[in-house]
Amino acid sequence: MFLKLIIKPIPLDFPLRLIFDHPIFKKSIKEDVRKLIGEHLVVEVNDKRIYDECLKIGAFEVMISGERLTLRILPYRTLDNPGNSEVNVENWYGARMQNHKPDITQFDSRHPIFRYKWNSKIWLDQFMRNKKELEQITDQDERRQNDFIRRMLRVTVMLNTMATMRKRKYISEDST
Repeated sequence: MFLKLIIKPIPLDFPLRLIFDHPIFKKSIKEDVRKLIGEHLVVEVNDKRIYDECLKIGAFEVMISGERLTLRILPYRTLDNPGNSEVNVENWYGARMQNHKPDITQFDSRHPIFRYKWNSKIWLDQFMRNKKELEQITDQDERRQNDFIRRMLRVTVMLNTMATMRKRKYISEDST
């Protein structure tokens, strides 16, 4: 049984040793199993009592550069790892996409969008749905919103291209 936890938010250049050595974990973190995913650190602990206690407490503090930083502790689920999911309506198009501006420069390289698996069929469905809606819209405000979504869909393609370049790996989808 894997006893994995998510610790967040982890700032850039954060010394993970502050977490590994924190008294709350009582040296139970398997350091060789840890994985940093964006601002989330996934760790595995080797003691069920410590695991349960950490989830019950839910957070802890560390001192970094003379300031207190509160880190949350959450249970890890496979769904929490963007690398296991495709870009879809639930995690991007209908959820987070509209919280951003149509500008690729705002995206930190640790943003989850760079780790989702690309699905061109889902993207095309979203794009065609947006195009079909545009044909029926007469209100200027609704047209602006539709245009925003269309631009964000294009930004999504650019972000996927950047992720592909960074990973140096591209998986061609079956076109049958």
